[in-house]
Amino acid sequence: MTSYRTLTGRQIDLAGLTPKEREALAEVEALYGQRPDWTEFGRTWPAILRKRVWGRKKTPVGAPLYRVCQDMELRLGVAQGQVAPPDYRDHLAELIEERFPSRYAFCRAAGIDQGNLSHVLAGRKDFSLEVLRRALVVLEVQLDLVPTVEVYRKAATLGPDDPTERLRQLAYQVSTLENLRAKANTVSAARRGDVVPPTPGLFPDGLEGLRTRLRNGQGFDDALAAELGRLLEEKADLARQIATTADSRREVVTG
Repeated sequence: MTSYRTLTGRQIDLAGLTPKEREALAEVEALYGQRPDWTEFGRTWPAILRKRVWGRKKTPVGAPLYRVCQDMELRLGVAQGQVAPPDYRDHLAELIEERFPSRYAFCRAAGIDQGNLSHVLAGRKDFSLEVLRRALVVLEVQLDLVPTVEVYRKAATLGPDDPTERLRQLAYQVSTLENLRAKANTVSAARRGDVVPPTPGLFPDGLEGLRTRLRNGQGFDDALAAELGRLLEEKADLARQIATTADSRREVVTG
């Protein structure tokens, strides 16, 4: 892994990690792959880095290794319902830090009062639409409306460019929905919506897409069929993508 993209979209360059740092990151990533409890992971990854890399040195907050592990912790917290997903403030703070030497420089470029920015990033205020528009212009980004289910899906996957992990998640979601359909067939049509838990448990349960459809007024049978269809289509596309990548790699090796 030469780079890592955070949940807020920031690209972190890992090319400069030392061999010792890479070993520590691999250990943290393996722990993350076990989907431990969010609080347990939050206690464990700093201990791993202190033991393998930092020792008694001051914790290098902001260093690439620290940021990656912190992002994994955020992903687990969001996926387990313990932490609110990042909102536009988090994305804004990341973009400002990435593209401007200081918040003051950003405010001058966008014509935004620095105190106003501080209140917004602290969650005490919101930008007006006009001020938000100016911020987006100087940051050279656009506002995108993303379904809530996609936010949780992204949080549950380690990095947006991990097709194998996503394929495993899709298989789990399809299995969950098929089991739910079998359970729903044992009750009356009027009570089928009741078999869907109102919220996920400790870990993502693969039902957020179905919940969204039901909240939007879709009937249970139609919502279940549509969600299954969407997941199966994505699963097939992803399987083809992985197969194509594997074929390309074999050609490189044998060629």
